[in-house]
Amino acid sequence: SLLLFELPPDTVFDTDPQPANATAHVWGDSLKLAGFTLTPAGALRPGETLNIALHWRPLAPIDQDYLASVQLIGADGKLAAQADHMAHSDFFPTSLWQPGEAVLDRYELTIPAETAPGSYALNLVLYTPDGARWLTVGREFATLGEIRVLP
Repeated sequence: SLLLFELPPDTVFDTDPQPANATAHVWGDSLKLAGFTLTPAGALRPGETLNIALHWRPLAPIDQDYLASVQLIGADGKLAAQADHMAHSDFFPTSLWQPGEAVLDRYELTIPAETAPGSYALNLVLYTPDGARWLTVGREFATLGEIRVLP
């Protein structure tokens, strides 16, 4: 069956805005993270949500589906929060991505109520659905930046 939706005339789709932060992280020889945007940029309090937009650029055909995980890691190395899924909330797996196309993928990472104040690393991990990690530049993760959690 086909579903049709009527959208208001002032509807705007932001299909490929410019990322606030450019990167050159490359996984294998097939996938580049061109940049990312964090909203809000800066500090958050427990209970607040960090919105993350990842700007991917496939460099070559990708023969396997991968999930991405955005992770908030404390100075002690412990995981404070994470959000995982395939691109576009599991509706656009990486095996369908074509070289040269721009893929915008969004994540929401809510800071848990029990999160202690301090600085946390925001890491990005790519892995296969069976849990095997896909390494990047000799590490399992790319660090996107630092997130401050306020009391």
